[in-house]
Amino acid sequence: MILFGRKSITSPEGVGALLKDFQSRDIRSRPRSPRSRALQTAAEGRRRRAGILLPAPLLDLTAYIEPRRDRYYAGLLGVSTQGDWLSWFEFFLEVITEQAHDSLGRALRLDALRSELRGRVAKARSSALLPALIDELFRVPIISINGAKEALNVTHRSATLNLEKLVAAGILVEITRGRQRFFAAPEVLAVMSGEI
Repeated sequence: MILFGRKSITSPEGVGALLKDFQSRDIRSRPRSPRSRALQTAAEGRRRRAGILLPAPLLDLTAYIEPRRDRYYAGLLGVSTQGDWLSWFEFFLEVITEQAHDSLGRALRLDALRSELRGRVAKARSSALLPALIDELFRVPIISINGAKEALNVTHRSATLNLEKLVAAGILVEITRGRQRFFAAPEVLAVMSGEI
């Protein structure tokens, strides 16, 4: 049995009916209600104020499907030749479940790393710019001096000094490309890429 919203689907016919229902709707052309637009805007505002920006997909389904390509194509073949939607949905729900667990673990590791890095730069007389710069590294883990200057709203010299402080603390490494200086946060990149 598959639960979808308030409907429970217990047979392949139910899955077929659900798909026909979806296919009959043109979601892109339907205007959103003022209430749904307001809710989405409020949620985006809360995320922005909390410093949570999610430019990438939350679930990387390809990372799970790619090593299981045979099952993926067998499922598609089963749907097209035998109408076996139930097996396909079970596989796809497995993909979503596994990637949701992976994303949650990665988010928790990123949050713990952010706290640890902020703790490394927190001193009694330290500037509030370093923790703000660390927060920016979780949005953009490779940053230029101009990027830091814009993020912190400071001068070029101040951005450079703050980046160099993070290099000295072992949080950033310089990866200069040509004439422009770039700095990378290897620990943040490692967690984001799933290496840790």
